[in-house]
Amino acid sequence: MVRKTKKLYCGLGWPTIFTHIRFFTAPFEKLEKLVPKKGCIIDLGCGYGIFSNFLGLTGSKRKILGIEFDEKKIRVANRGVANVKFFRDDITKIKLVPADTILLIHVLHHLNSLADQEKLLKACRQKLKKSGQLIIAEVDRKPVGKYWLGWLVDHLLYPRDRIFYRFPAEFKKLFASLGFKVKLIRASQGKPFAHVIYLLSKR
Repeated sequence: MVRKTKKLYCGLGWPTIFTHIRFFTAPFEKLEKLVPKKGCIIDLGCGYGIFSNFLGLTGSKRKILGIEFDEKKIRVANRGVANVKFFRDDITKIKLVPADTILLIHVLHHLNSLADQEKLLKACRQKLKKSGQLIIAEVDRKPVGKYWLGWLVDHLLYPRDRIFYRFPAEFKKLFASLGFKVKLIRASQGKPFAHVIYLLSKR
């Protein structure tokens, strides 16, 4: 389904290139295996909708809502996958609907402050169903070379963003303080950047 997802974005210029970059650099295939094959799934800060559409194509019983503030990205994201819908909204202010799974894929460090990160995490916990899960992909500090390469690319691609990284020890303390159980999965192998995945559920 990777090839089919890439095909959705053919002929779009930069979004086409970016789709290929994301599948090369991000652990999308590992993440997809962690997402349940059915239920309401909300992808917050979905960008061009690459991962949302990939999830839709790999699981027809998934009902996916992709939410993104950038109107141009939302227009690109809507590629006509039947079980995927996209909406434009500010993820730090939106009132979420109850969900089986909520995704924050390389999103938290792009928010405007550490306080915004905590606010969004609290909102996600509130709207997770009892047996639901919050899946977060973030930057890892190791391997060091991959971390610094990712740092450079983040600052080149998003020069106007203030980047607020947190690393596993800090995140685990934060998640625990907000009432989450957490499982950590390293996801840098085979990728040029340092990734870590957090699987969160309510305590």
